Amino acid sequence: MNNKYHYLISSLPDLAFDIDAKGSDYQKTRQDIASQLMQSDLVLWEAMYLHHDNKNLLSYLMQTGELHNPLAKYSAEELEQEVREPGKLHSYMFDFVEQYWNKEGDAGKEVSYLELETKLQKYFYEYAGGLNSKFIRRWFDFERSLRNVQAAFLSRKTKRDIANNLIGEGDLVEVLSRSNASDFGLKGEEIWLDRALSVFEGKDIVEREWRIDALRWEMADELCELEYFSIDVLLAYAAKMQIAERWAALGEEIGAERLKQLIAEIHSSFVLEKS
Repeated sequence: MNNKYHYLISSLPDLAFDIDAKGSDYQKTRQDIASQLMQSDLVLWEAMYLHHDNKNLLSYLMQTGELHNPLAKYSAEELEQEVREPGKLHSYMFDFVEQYWNKEGDAGKEVSYLELETKLQKYFYEYAGGLNSKFIRRWFDFERSLRNVQAAFLSRKTKRDIANNLIGEGDLVEVLSRSNASDFGLKGEEIWLDRALSVFEGKDIVEREWRIDALRWEMADELCELEYFSIDVLLAYAAKMQIAERWAALGEEIGAERLKQLIAEIHSSFVLEKS
């Protein structure tokens, strides 16, 4: 039977998809939620944040010089130790690091970041697919499909082999690998796919990112639509909280007023699109 979190969910701060959430302490909210979860649900909650660890791991292996993201589960010191002598890493990370050292060796450092990222993502999605959560499986299946569509567009633009940059199997991967159509022959298949295709055809980076995160936001809501006080509601909240946090940070980076103006323009066309 699913654990219920009536009080916790009813006391959560409201989230909004905008850049005006100044003063919101997302990390405190994240920690507060984690401290009140049953152990079996804590594993699922942590899975929603493992992409930070994935990025840190790739940055360490590829020596990109990027600062260690403190939102990750493993500290910089722990990650360095685990890469040398894996013991506490998540199973998928352990498998990835083992393959990196055993099969790639020094040559692994000559592999492109994108190639390594694709391999690590493959391991991660397999791990997520094995977790005991319908929401997690569906969410990361959506994320993988979205990532594959984006990778297909990028590979086509840069004249790279599409198939090598796709993750997993299935009809979507097959179509993306083989189709020469401008829309990969996917228009009309699913509503979210239609919208993703139109987004990736766009040239404005900010607009693309905003529309894709809007799509993620809606999907998070959709996947817990009939849930009220279960862990699924909290997992959807984690997805949305990270989106809100990202755009709050982008407001500081790009300039809040300029970003606000851009988003207002995008939002107007987005609402018209849906009506």
